[in-house]
Amino acid sequence: DFPPYNSMGSQRPFAWFKYFHEFGLYPVVVTRQWSDTFKNAVDYVKPGDVTESVETITEKGTIIKVPYNPNLRDKILLKYGLNKFVSLRRLLSLFYEVFQYIHFCFDAKKEIYNAADEYIKKHKVDYIIATGNPFILFKYAHLLSTKYSVPWIADYRDYWSLDYKYFPNSYTIIERFFLRFLFLMLEKKYIASASHITTVSELPKTKLQELFPSNKVDVILNGYFEENYVALSNKNIKTQNFEIAFGGTIYPFHPLELFMKGLEKFIIDNNRKDIRINFYGCAFDVNQQNRILKNASSITEYVIITDRIPRDELFENFFKSSCLLIFENNNMISGKFLEYLPLNRPILMAGNDKGPLEFIIKETHSGFVGDSVSEIVKILENLYHEWKSNGFVAGNTVNHEKYSRRNQTSKLSEAILSI
Repeated sequence: DFPPYNSMGSQRPFAWFKYFHEFGLYPVVVTRQWSDTFKNAVDYVKPGDVTESVETITEKGTIIKVPYNPNLRDKILLKYGLNKFVSLRRLLSLFYEVFQYIHFCFDAKKEIYNAADEYIKKHKVDYIIATGNPFILFKYAHLLSTKYSVPWIADYRDYWSLDYKYFPNSYTIIERFFLRFLFLMLEKKYIASASHITTVSELPKTKLQELFPSNKVDVILNGYFEENYVALSNKNIKTQNFEIAFGGTIYPFHPLELFMKGLEKFIIDNNRKDIRINFYGCAFDVNQQNRILKNASSITEYVIITDRIPRDELFENFFKSSCLLIFENNNMISGKFLEYLPLNRPILMAGNDKGPLEFIIKETHSGFVGDSVSEIVKILENLYHEWKSNGFVAGNTVNHEKYSRRNQTSKLSEAILSI
């Protein structure tokens, strides 16, 4: 993932590209060529606009964009849509999931490896970083590191073999068990050659350190780009409605139902009409959208679900909101939460991780934790009454600067230069 594809996964390596030069590193990014329009999951597998690699060289770094050609599964998806040949596509997904590691002819992303290989043949490279998922990139880094004797860093944005949530829900228990066994073998094989491991939170660090006791593991958080907030006013903005905002991905393990029950009670018990809940970008995933609508059946008129929107527009909408919503995240620090912090808007976490998110909320005075329907209702009531009195809800966030992407890239640079 890399811009113009707009995802939390793309922002992480983009921050490295943007800031590495400040810390004595020159990045060369090898990525697939993305178009700049993504309205749904089908757009993710569309072929690229180029047939040959395109290299852009700047003072800060180099970007190599390689062509992307969909595999048979994705060609079927592009031609017939999400609702046809579902079983066939599921079987093909399983096939490609396994055989891409066996031979490059089954790997739709292989042009990334080829372009990186060509670059290293012609240029001196001191370090290789692969950031996954997709974890096929770990295979590429392992092969290139072995071939050219260049140390490599494995950056985990997600778990690989350690968590069943990585595997699609459509797979059977037997298929999941088989994939977990296969990926554990592959993971141990590839990571054995890694000089360093980085990840996004303390819990995966602990699990990865147990799996790879001889590897050094560092936490490099996601974060926020300070530049994205410069144009936003520091003044509180009065709004016509009490607006709650969520941006990003809702995962199956997120306690959406808990929050929606609290919101429903908050609205219906007092017959309030001036409430809006905006789920920005959630129309991208049909299953996600349907889950929201199912849980909002009695308050549908208050719920707005949008396609993905430009980041500057998204941040403006966040800034105008009375409350920003996040979910307990299985002890992982969600990237969207860190992007909320400098907006100085009250944050409501539905559920309680009793871990890093709760810690940061308390440390920065940035919001509230609702671990039951009654707690969520009470938090919303207090925020609503402040909004009703003032036309806005004031934020009280402090000491969030260390969570900027520039500061996190500085930590990563130190780790790299220590190898």
